[in-house]
Amino acid sequence: MARVIVTGATGLLGGEIVDQLVGAGDDVICLGRSRPEQSGAEWIDIDLSRPLDVVRLPGQADAVIYLAQCDAFRDFPKGGLDVFTINVAAPSCLLDWSAGAGVSSFVLASSGGVYGGGGITPLDENAPVELGGALAHYISTKRSAELLAAPYSAHMAVASLRYFFIYGARQKETMLMRRLVGNVKAERPLTLQQADGMKFNPVHASDAARATIAAMRTRQSGIFNIAGPELTSIREIGEIAGSLLGKSPVFANADGTPNHLIADIAKMKSSLVAPQIGVRQGLKELCDIA
Repeated sequence: MARVIVTGATGLLGGEIVDQLVGAGDDVICLGRSRPEQSGAEWIDIDLSRPLDVVRLPGQADAVIYLAQCDAFRDFPKGGLDVFTINVAAPSCLLDWSAGAGVSSFVLASSGGVYGGGGITPLDENAPVELGGALAHYISTKRSAELLAAPYSAHMAVASLRYFFIYGARQKETMLMRRLVGNVKAERPLTLQQADGMKFNPVHASDAARATIAAMRTRQSGIFNIAGPELTSIREIGEIAGSLLGKSPVFANADGTPNHLIADIAKMKSSLVAPQIGVRQGLKELCDIA
């Protein structure tokens, strides 16, 4: 049994991770402003957008899983300081605390968005990083946290996980996969650049959680892409959701070239776990189909 600190425990991925850890008998301590729904987890009310009061942390832990997210990440410059604090300052403080608190494994949530996207060639962990675009500030904070975390691997295992389009039952309506399904339900058009729109390999929250816990338990250091087992597209998502919901998806064409974002998951499969949930199976959950 491990004593694990989890931030972002009430989010899509965090909730799944806490479920799996509690189910495995681990001692889970959640840090955040909201109490987790799982009765088997301890909660410490801490606002990670404020300077971290390490006195309130437990005296010892085996692992830290840092998943905290700021909802204002799309609103730059509004909320920019909160995004920086939650994505860079708070994990840096926890890394520093962990180095002296017996922590053997620190897992940091990053984003596949650091690659910027591009063509249909899958991007491995050595692909160039692109920090421009509408979310440049958010992506820059994720990359900054990776760089600041890496030197701590001399003192404990530090894994930065670059997640690609996590989806699942807890997903907010504003996020991509849930939004696409919602558009099909409401018979609103899905916008496509070129014939099929963006191509990507989204990962179901349960697979992302298994990979995260595997990185923690096996004490892996380095950067890992975390994505799903199947390549799909905006058009295919619409067609599958339509078939599940008994709706005819509506598509609208747009100018430009789609910015594909496809992860190479060879390292994930060889070092952590192989993702198991395909697109149709995952979309059944979003469509509320058993």
